[in-house]
Amino acid sequence: MENTTNVIDDLKMLKRRGDLMLVYKHKKTGNLYLKLDEAKNCTNANDGQQMMYYCEYGKENPMKFVRERSEFLEKFEALRL
Repeated sequence: MENTTNVIDDLKMLKRRGDLMLVYKHKKTGNLYLKLDEAKNCTNANDGQQMMYYCEYGKENPMKFVRERSEFLEKFEALRL
């Protein structure tokens, strides 16, 4: 796992520059993720469902994910910098 102190220092620097990024920590694993955006699911079975679009933080080629907003907010916590 990447050194969390260095990642948090990087985020503080971005915040000082005005590049506010929403970073979340997975409550179970401690892994960090960058919230990219929110979207609405328009598939027939889940039409209107609010989704979170996010990716791994601090990786060269980060994987991207989509998760239902309510589930995301249960499993992740926003970092306060």
